[in-house]
Amino acid sequence: MKKMNLMRSFATLMLAATALCACSDNDNKGNGPVEGGLESLKAQTIVIGGNKSAVGSAVAAPFSGMVYVAATSESGLSTYDEISETGKYIYVLVSPSLIGKEFDLMTELSSFTVMAVWGTDIYVAAAQETSSEDSGIVEGKCLVKNDGNKYEAFVTMKTVEGVEISMRAAAVAEEEVNNNTISYDEVSKPIRASFYMVEEELAEDEVTVVSRAHFLYFTPSGVDYFDEMMEMAKYYVYITLMNEELATGRTIDLEGNEDVMVGLVDYENTDEDGYESYFAVTEGSLKIKVTGEGEYEVFLDAKLDNQKNVSVEFTGACTPVDAVKEMSNSFEFNGNTVPINTVFIEKTSAQMWTLYFSGMSGATFEEAKEYSPLKMTLPPLGEEYEGYGFSVYDFMSIEYGPNVWSNAQGSVGTVQASLVGNVLKTEFTNYENLKGEYEGEVNIVE
Repeated sequence: MKKMNLMRSFATLMLAATALCACSDNDNKGNGPVEGGLESLKAQTIVIGGNKSAVGSAVAAPFSGMVYVAATSESGLSTYDEISETGKYIYVLVSPSLIGKEFDLMTELSSFTVMAVWGTDIYVAAAQETSSEDSGIVEGKCLVKNDGNKYEAFVTMKTVEGVEISMRAAAVAEEEVNNNTISYDEVSKPIRASFYMVEEELAEDEVTVVSRAHFLYFTPSGVDYFDEMMEMAKYYVYITLMNEELATGRTIDLEGNEDVMVGLVDYENTDEDGYESYFAVTEGSLKIKVTGEGEYEVFLDAKLDNQKNVSVEFTGACTPVDAVKEMSNSFEFNGNTVPINTVFIEKTSAQMWTLYFSGMSGATFEEAKEYSPLKMTLPPLGEEYEGYGFSVYDFMSIEYGPNVWSNAQGSVGTVQASLVGNVLKTEFTNYENLKGEYEGEVNIVE
């Protein structure tokens, strides 16, 4: 179980529940912690503390090998982002092994997340053991049924304040199709990010283009910008095409070809000094075709100088290398987005600082410490935007509810951060289910 934000009070919850239940009545017949099992819950219905509301919008979709169902009483919404922006919804994420299985929210160890959200009141059960005080839930059950591409989620739970919550919601999931793949060491994955840059060589008149070189990058890591890939990707493949005349879709022999450079940068398997490993292609073939500005067809099948095979199959548009990132001032855990509204930096010692990221606007230091959904322990930050890794600093950690990521826990992770005056810029990830970013003013406690 996991608490994403400390719960306020029963009165606050009920006010939020009233806002959620736009078409509420006090007839709880058919919902609540139920006699007769989860399947006796009334279809397309959300109940909070006896207030019943029809499901106005529900979505289902695959996510990182799992599937989620999210529902709210507000109508006319078609995506999870739209539903989550309401601040009043219930979300269920389960692994394939739990499809069709009724399970207990307090004891199930297979991967799942069940979350009920009303503004600042966020109740979360997840596949980890902790106390009901941490999760905000003292009991609950869940079932997700599947019929073709239709998913139906059944949930009941009781909060520590005694509020009974339940939902039964169904939605049709659109299949996630990604025909772009990357393979390294015989392990194939979808390409989740691609980037490009074009450099033009001009004649002496500085107008006529003499040649165009294309630089392409592909990675299976879920990043959005080139700088993120360089810092957070597990690995990426690069292709440098010095002669655009080769980009006609014909097969190019890579062995000894000076017009093409292909290789792989591996951040997981570092060299003896702890730096990322660089591997160059020694043999293989490449087909590449420019189909538009930033649009390419690529087929790569080659062997690296570490004797491992690498391949890329890609058709589509790439993101410009120089695309500027706009910070969202939020973090994401298991697909759930949490805003960051207040940040405190406590200069705990000369060797270690503690950062508190709170969803509360205008929080005091004590409130931020108590209610912060996310806490980091880092070395003192400088003005340069530097990377900090668990493997380098044993005391470094990221904490989120009962979750602790650190070197001692066997975790991997990176935090990029700088502090200029009282302006913090940071991006962080555990390379699995947590990532976030923030840029803005912070409160500093000496």
